[in-house]
Amino acid sequence: MYKQFIFLAVLAGALGSNAPNASAQAVDSISSINGESFDSNAQLRYFNGRDCGLDPGAGPEDTTFELRLENTGTSATQVWLWTGAAGAQCESLDQRQNEFLGLCAEIAGNPRAIGTNSLVQGLTLQDLIDAKAGPNDIVQCDSSGLTGTPYQIFAFRNQPPSGEVAAEGYGVADFFVDVQSPAAPLVNASPQTGSTFIISWANPNPPDEINAWLAWYSDTSDPSTAMATDLFTTLSDRSINISPGDIGLSEPGDSAYVFMQAYDQAIISNDTSEQALAGNRSELSEAVEVTLIDDGGVDAGVDAGEPSEPSGGSGGCSTSRAAVPGRAAWLLALLFVLYLGRRRFV
Repeated sequence: MYKQFIFLAVLAGALGSNAPNASAQAVDSISSINGESFDSNAQLRYFNGRDCGLDPGAGPEDTTFELRLENTGTSATQVWLWTGAAGAQCESLDQRQNEFLGLCAEIAGNPRAIGTNSLVQGLTLQDLIDAKAGPNDIVQCDSSGLTGTPYQIFAFRNQPPSGEVAAEGYGVADFFVDVQSPAAPLVNASPQTGSTFIISWANPNPPDEINAWLAWYSDTSDPSTAMATDLFTTLSDRSINISPGDIGLSEPGDSAYVFMQAYDQAIISNDTSEQALAGNRSELSEAVEVTLIDDGGVDAGVDAGEPSEPSGGSGGCSTSRAAVPGRAAWLLALLFVLYLGRRRFV
């Protein structure tokens, strides 16, 4: 029995060594978009609505990117680039030649030189959009799923693809086009009064990968009149603390309306607040009316024992109750002074 086990194990190993290695092709990646580098190799690569020209200030012809080739030990000085739909096998002759499948198309400008640090430069999002398989656009820049539509870039090393390309002859870089805005935050719209305010919201519905939440305010409940604050909170936070000064309130009785906005994760870097808010943005939430009152330092919406520090690092914390004597304390002190004075002169 033992000898039979050894024989089967050796046979399985031999068969495994002769099996094709489907993951042997290089794993390339988009290393930067518009000069902004990605934080890690594990980060998903997105082109968002602004890159696609759906928001003011940019467009696919102006959206540049660089492709970094994985070093496989094979010397390569130039590449032929193709784009493919998700799951396409553009190393296959059939999928490259059959344009009406709409799976693979050559990108204009081949061959491309491989520069320092294995970078292919001078690429634009428009190059990907213009690569068509017959009548079909492979890369769509005017629509996407809520979490993006996946695509691929195939980089064939040293020579144009011919026949069936072996795994060591090409690399694949994955990317997404995400131009759909997330849903507006579902806030707790109950009116608030106090010296600071806590705006809270529910989990996103429908679910989406949210990167940041930004607070807006206005003196009316009309979101078209709202102005953005510089208060944002990121990722998993579901509330934000706002001080009166953040939204233009200075006197007791002053009121304002606060709105929240969601930004998704179709971004490049989390390093700065500007980049954190570079994703696709939602409409503003329902308005939350807030009114400033002199409450002796009791924060609006904060139960006893609840910390007043903001969960997302935005907004301010109100004055501690222990730091400001209440009226009862002042009255007791005055009565004590009068009592001492009476005893002295009696």
